Amino acid sequence: MEEKYNWLNKRHLLSIDQLRLWNENPRLNPEETHLTLSDFTEDLIADEAEKSSFILLLKSISSGFIPADPIVVWKNSQNNKYYVAEGNRRVISLKLLRNPDKAPKSIRAFIRSLSTLVKREDIEKVHVNIAPTFDDAEWYINQRNSTSSLQRPWSRIQQQRWISNLYNKY
Repeated sequence: MEEKYNWLNKRHLLSIDQLRLWNENPRLNPEETHLTLSDFTEDLIADEAEKSSFILLLKSISSGFIPADPIVVWKNSQNNKYYVAEGNRRVISLKLLRNPDKAPKSIRAFIRSLSTLVKREDIEKVHVNIAPTFDDAEWYINQRNSTSSLQRPWSRIQQQRWISNLYNKY
C-alpha cells in the first residue's frame, strides 16, 4: 500500500464523546439542521427502510460491538475536533446506547431497553482511523460506498447528494 494510505493501517482509541457527527453525511437531509444527537437520529430514521436498518444495527451493537469495520474520522484544523466521515450510524448508535435519554422520543424507550444490555464502559472508547485531511476521508468514503462495495449501500438519493456535493466542490 502506498505510504499515502498508511493512515488506514493505524487505529487510535478515542472516546466516543470526542467524536462529532458530520452534518454533510449523505444519509442526512441537507435541508435539516443537525445540532443534537436527537436531530441526527430523527433524520436517519425518517425513512422507514433506513429506520429498519438502523434498528437492526442498534440491536446488533447492543448484543456485542465488533469493531471490525473501520470508523474513519478527520481532525478539523480550525477547532481540533474529530468528525466522523465513515461510521456515523455506528457512532450514533454507540452514543445513544451510552446516553439513551438523548434519543428521540419516538424510539427512546426502545433505546433504553437496549442500553440495559450494554456495559457503558465497554463502548466508551472505539478504535478509529484518523484521515490526515478531509480530502483523504472523502477518498475513503468514495471507495467504501462505490456500487461494488459489499457494505450497506447508500440509497439512490443519498448517492445523488454525494455526487452533487462533489460536483459543487470541484
